[in-house]
Amino acid sequence: VSVLKGSFVFAADLIRAMHDAGLHPEVEFITISSYGSGTTSGEVKVLRDIDSHVEGRDVLLIDDILESGNTLKFTRDLMLGRGAKSVSIAVLLDKSVRRKTQIEADFTGFECPDYFVVGYGMDVGHAFRELPYVGVVTGDTRRLGQALAHVIANGVSYTDEGGRVLVHAEGDAREARISVSD
Repeated sequence: VSVLKGSFVFAADLIRAMHDAGLHPEVEFITISSYGSGTTSGEVKVLRDIDSHVEGRDVLLIDDILESGNTLKFTRDLMLGRGAKSVSIAVLLDKSVRRKTQIEADFTGFECPDYFVVGYGMDVGHAFRELPYVGVVTGDTRRLGQALAHVIANGVSYTDEGGRVLVHAEGDAREARISVSD
């Protein structure tokens, strides 16, 4: 079960790797909202549910990043409450310094320092999901998110020039630096 939206690239790569290893998983998607205003964790709720029944089945939750743990704990408990035999968690990034609840991933790609990251499916203001790498956003991410929301709402563009992102909006260009993670 891929937790949308940020996990879709990681989930696709993981599912292809599972296929290459001779496994044939069923694929489901769930959209969970765990954000209040801005990027702070708030109430957790299901926006789009899975279509399949999980009763008596082993479930693998796939997410992009484990931070506070609120979203994945909620989703794991939801699956267990529906009778899943087991629920394992796979995440691309584990930002354990931000954990607010008792939960750990069963499978982790990388430990993530306390940086705001985008790319490889992760976004800020619905932008940068398409970047083929995980980048670190530096500068005022709140202002960048506001500028990007304005840009996207008005059909303006942004460019990625070797890690230097310029947002183009009617004479109000804003800049953020994105560095490629090792």
